[in-house]
Amino acid sequence: MYPPREQVVFQSSNIDIIYLQAWDAMLMKHRGRPTVEEYKTAFSSLPELYETYPFHYSVSDETELEFIPTEARLWVSTVHFLRPKVRRLVTKQQGMVSIKAQSGIGRTMAAIFHVMLQRTTGKQVRVFETKMEAYQYLEALAREDSKPKQKRIRRRKTIQVVSRTNLF
Repeated sequence: MYPPREQVVFQSSNIDIIYLQAWDAMLMKHRGRPTVEEYKTAFSSLPELYETYPFHYSVSDETELEFIPTEARLWVSTVHFLRPKVRRLVTKQQGMVSIKAQSGIGRTMAAIFHVMLQRTTGKQVRVFETKMEAYQYLEALAREDSKPKQKRIRRRKTIQVVSRTNLF
């Protein structure tokens, strides 16, 4: 159930961004203790990556995450989301998925970060225990998106006008 094709589009020592074409998703993989600068660089690259790889689902793999600096959380949820390109990107996102961190501190930091994201973007972050669960969810979304959409037909309501003389 793993993605058939992964393409690494951004890489730093503790953060990778991977495009999952089959599922129309961009995966950010966090490892260890990324620095504030790594987060700023990774998140700042997302609007440009969207132009090259138009994705509609954001996935955060936090299984190896140990800590998210407070300054990074605040920057992402305030300054970063005020940028016009980022606002456009967020409005085009159909869903956000997270894979839980294994470390207790990493899990707590990520949970705080998800609450900030939900409040800032208004979008729900779906959290999964394992990669397999998250990938099954993305696979189901991809199948649902590939189904042909039925066009809704609006029918006009006809109103009959009855004259007063015909009532009695």
